[in-house]
Parts: sequence; structure tokens; C-alpha cells
Amino acid sequence: MEPQRKPKGILGFGLGRPRRPLVWVAIGLAIVAGLKYGYDFGHQIGGVLLGVVAAVNAALFCSILVGSVVERVFPDRTVDRTQK
Repeated sequence: MEPQRKPKGILGFGLGRPRRPLVWVAIGLAIVAGLKYGYDFGHQIGGVLLGVVAAVNAALFCSILVGSVVERVFPDRTVDRTQK
């Protein structure tokens, strides 16, 4: 009999596992920094509209990077990474 596979979460992307509160804090700070610096940069080179677009883009990019780094540096100890 085959072992049961756990569902991967929302749309199969593995988003079903809850994150730890410190990960959420780090991602939140990255989003705020991305919004601020992205808007400042976009506003300087192209006005308000480009500032808003650059802010959203920078916030998304920062949150992805920080989330990845935090999960890599402080892995979830409940997940067994040795199984294939």
C-alpha cells in the first residue's frame, strides 16, 4: 500500500503550511522597505504613477527574497527534508 501524500496547499504551490510569526515580521519589514524605496526611485525617474508601480514591484520582490532567505537560514524543524 502506498503512503498517503499530503496536499501541497493552495493551487499545489506548497502555501498551505503556516509560517512562523518571525518570518511574517521579516517579510512585513521587507514589504515596507520595498514600498518606500521603490516609490522613491520610481517617483524620481517618472512621476507618481511610475512610483506606485515601482513600489509594488519592489515590495513583491523584497518579500520573495526575504522569505526565501529566512526559510533557508532558519528551516522549519518539523519538516523532514531527508525524504525523497
